[in-house]
Amino acid sequence: MEQGRNDVAIIIQPQQIPALTKNDIAAEIEFSKYVEKCRKHRLANIIENTSKDHAVILLRNLMGFAKDQKTNIQMVSGRLSPEVYDDLINDAKLVLDSGCSIEILTLCTEEDLDGNNFSDFVRGHKAGSVTALGTPDKEIAHFFLTGNAYRVEVDDTIKKAYASFNDKDGLIVGMLRKEFAELSTHGLGGERARDSRPVGAD
Repeated sequence: MEQGRNDVAIIIQPQQIPALTKNDIAAEIEFSKYVEKCRKHRLANIIENTSKDHAVILLRNLMGFAKDQKTNIQMVSGRLSPEVYDDLINDAKLVLDSGCSIEILTLCTEEDLDGNNFSDFVRGHKAGSVTALGTPDKEIAHFFLTGNAYRVEVDDTIKKAYASFNDKDGLIVGMLRKEFAELSTHGLGGERARDSRPVGAD
């Protein structure tokens, strides 16, 4: 069942967009505006993200998309990296408070999540759930899915990923939804530490 990151990269054909330099403030503003435009108009464009800063911009807009469209969020992450997700706690709050759920599967162990601010926040909300699969060495694509919008990492080290706010033919979204269901049900063969608070619990 295990699926590598390259499988996703082969399916997704990124659209050409201007090269953006991580440390160039003007470029970051340009990237942010481009992402917001794709979100607002639900464009099918494939957006390439190649840095931590781009990841935060994309994830923030995907959470905003979830809130606006009233769609639940499903995520697979390695360890909910604080340098990315600590900046997104308020965005997650807006999603959860709007009545949408956030379900997260992490490949790390329960101990790895000790003191993780984002995990603690999501778990503390009645509409949030975080499950530690306990398989940190497994090569599996990390992704974010909501409605027909998605973000898929193809290189976690450099935060390289592809995203879209409108998967028109449903190919990528369908594949990711199936992957999430498989992981949620069967895991990856490691010791699972299921969150004791299921989505929707009081």
